[in-house]
Order: sequence, then C-alpha cells, then structure tokens
Amino acid sequence: MLSNIDLLPTLLEAAGLAIPPAVQGRSFWPLLAGGRYQKRDCVFAEKTYHDTYDPMRAIRTERYKYIRSYERRPWLPLPTDIRRSLSGRAMPAKYREPRDPEELYDLTCDAVEMDNLAGKPEHEEIRRNLADRLTHWQQETQDPLLRGPMPAPEGAHVDPVPW
Repeated sequence: MLSNIDLLPTLLEAAGLAIPPAVQGRSFWPLLAGGRYQKRDCVFAEKTYHDTYDPMRAIRTERYKYIRSYERRPWLPLPTDIRRSLSGRAMPAKYREPRDPEELYDLTCDAVEMDNLAGKPEHEEIRRNLADRLTHWQQETQDPLLRGPMPAPEGAHVDPVPW
C-alpha cells in the first residue's frame, strides 16, 4: 500500500536528494528500484472540503476500510454541475441518503463497499481497533478537525449541502 504522501520522499530519493525531516511519507524508491522495501500495513486518508464541507477521515488496511464522517452529509455528495445533470438526477436514491457516522468494509468480500459492517457485533473488535488507530493518527498529526468544524479558507466558494 502506498499513499500520496509517499510520492515526494520517493522523488527526492530517486534524485539523490536528502528527505527533510518535516516531509511526511516514506520513500518507495527501493520498491521501484528492485530493492528491499518494508510495506505499510495501512494508509490514512482525509477529506474536509471538495465543493461542499464534507469532513471525513479513514484508515485502510489490506483487508478493511474504516471511515469516520464528522457531519451529516449525503452518501455520495456530487459536485453541483453533476448533481443537476441528467446523470446526477438518475443516480439511485441511496446516494442521496445520509452517510453513516462510521463505516467499515471488508474489501476482500465487498470490494465495492456496499455492506457497512460497523455496528455489527461480530465486527466490533475490528471496528474498535481501526477507530483507535485512526484517532491516534489524528492526534499524532494534530488534525484540526479534532477541535471541531473547520471553516472554509478565506475566499473559497463552498456549495451548500445538497439536501
């Protein structure tokens, strides 16, 4: 598993340049060069804004994905132009329903993430473990979302929530 934050350190190492300590991520140059590479056991993801305020954080392992949503938003928020198009209006109603606050998917059995396992007792230990790891990562990276809602950057155009 690779993360977008791994790209800069990889390019720096490939160019023979030092990777500054403040750079997040880990070079995967050894993987590309045929050397020894210690693979990650997980990657983290975050989204706060796209064209609407839609704060969520996630952790993905080889088998599972856990997503935490911080606001009540549609399952699939579409950009305004797409939402208003024929294609957007033809989307199944499920995608306009609110997301669950927590989502857990077994990617081995459910690659298209349709069966949310969060809240199912037989998956509680996995949910709790991934939730704890996500919280730890947020604390470690000083995620401002832990302090509450994040205002839009000054001058940004943010569409209203499409309900």
